[in-house]
Amino acid sequence: MPTLHAGIDIGGTYIKYGVLDDAGTILTKRSVPTQAEMGLDHVITQLQRIVHELHEVHPNLSTWGVGVPGVVDPSSRRVQCPPNLPGWDSVPLGDILRSMVDQHVVVENDANAAALAEYGYGAGKGHKDMLYVTLGTGVGGGVILNGRLHTGPYGDAGEIGHIIIRADIQPTEAERSQGRGFRAGVLEEFVGRVGILHTLQQTGLASTIPSETDIVDIVDLARAANDGNPVAREVLQQTATWLGLGLSSAMAVLGLRVVVVGGGISAAGEPLFSPLIKTIRERAIPTIAASFSVIPAAFGQDAGLIGAAFLPLHVHS
Repeated sequence: MPTLHAGIDIGGTYIKYGVLDDAGTILTKRSVPTQAEMGLDHVITQLQRIVHELHEVHPNLSTWGVGVPGVVDPSSRRVQCPPNLPGWDSVPLGDILRSMVDQHVVVENDANAAALAEYGYGAGKGHKDMLYVTLGTGVGGGVILNGRLHTGPYGDAGEIGHIIIRADIQPTEAERSQGRGFRAGVLEEFVGRVGILHTLQQTGLASTIPSETDIVDIVDLARAANDGNPVAREVLQQTATWLGLGLSSAMAVLGLRVVVVGGGISAAGEPLFSPLIKTIRERAIPTIAASFSVIPAAFGQDAGLIGAAFLPLHVHS
């Protein structure tokens, strides 16, 4: 009987979940809205339903891995302060999930999980040193050094979404009072989902982006850019410039030459990657600018799910 691995990728907008076999084949893949604004208890209830559903479909699951968009303490495995999950200040998610299942459970930062997937099985295979960046509701990063996931002594290494790229932007009083002053001027505010859509709205031409719904979203923007829509391409060029500045800093600090880019907006392809590469070539230190690679993620939006499922094979709980 093949070994089956359950993966849950908790995002700020959707929870993706599924089951993979040892070869990395996705046997089941589904998603539900996270509804994070409804609070921690609601999301935990969502997870209970997901666990029950996966057990119903695959009763012989061996391991469980969960990716979450926040810092995961390497000692306690508590999830700390995910910016897109209100109320998750210090959550013992591993303990909560272990109370639901009787299999091995590992919890890790979602970008770290995706980095492991791309390094072991995808676009980063063969690169023992690489930086993975995921562009979704937020902006996450995962660092692979000498073939191993590097999270630092406290689990918060690789949080590239919090690189400050606009030091002139000061936190508002409301942000300070809410404990969110640290987010003023950071990369995630510009190239996360909300930031990209804000850039689009600032053009005053959002209505020129075709959408199957009443609200233009990232997938619509990526599709329009590939179809040659000039507004969409302009927005992605600005997004790529901000991202390139942040990555140039991260690559200099880490001494890395290989960057794998995943997440929803990465599906835009050339309209995003061409200006991104151009920015890094112009703004990275010369030794890096002379020889670097920016590679689209092989697994796209499935990287987090695949990485989560294989976490128990790579990370000790």
